[in-house]
Amino acid sequence: MRRAEDLAPELRVASSIMDRQVSQMAHLAGDLLDRSRIPTGGVRLQREPIDLAAVLTTVIDSYRAVFEVARHKISFTAPTDRITVDSDRARLTQVFSNSLHNATRYTPIGGRIDLQLHKEGEEAVVRGRWRCPHSRRNAHLHL
Repeated sequence: MRRAEDLAPELRVASSIMDRQVSQMAHLAGDLLDRSRIPTGGVRLQREPIDLAAVLTTVIDSYRAVFEVARHKISFTAPTDRITVDSDRARLTQVFSNSLHNATRYTPIGGRIDLQLHKEGEEAVVRGRWRCPHSRRNAHLHL
């Protein structure tokens, strides 16, 4: 699909989403293998300075098609100052992807998902809340 020159714009978007999802699935498969290496100390983290807002934006973008199908409203707020952490990008992406997957899974059609990134002292905090428009119940996530 990437090589096709006359591909419709919708199919180009779908192809891009599929590329990201395949890459994510490859990381998840690797993570399953890593799980077996944890007891022996075989997991290697590739720590680097990471812009949390950029990672969250990438994960949110990978779920856009899911949001559209479920008619979910998504909001993401982050401070204008960059929040950087020394961490492993693949692990952070996995944590945020799993959390967003659960939010989309448990938010009824037409619901709302709100994500917020901010600092509390020296800590970076990601808060998530998802809810149904017809319910007073909310689910919260604090990472």
